[in-house]
Amino acid sequence: MNLSDLEARIPSWAKWLALGMLLLVILGSPFKSRAERKECKQICHAQGFAGFRFKPYYREKTGPKPASCHCLSAEETQIKNAVPAGTRVF
Repeated sequence: MNLSDLEARIPSWAKWLALGMLLLVILGSPFKSRAERKECKQICHAQGFAGFRFKPYYREKTGPKPASCHCLSAEETQIKNAVPAGTRVF
């Protein structure tokens, strides 16, 4: 079986559907991260914290890691060259 035989077996609508889904995932990810970051900021400021730290969804060798949001106190926002723990919100 060569490549032209394989292309003949896959309907053109299936190719376009797969391409559309792939583009939706690729182009939609930054907007989701931006919305989650905004939500994190709003939650932390509503609870009276001075700052926040948001880490978007990412993949590691061990598997996917969900997004996380940590609210920071005024003292924690002043820490340089280190990542403060903060109070985890999600």
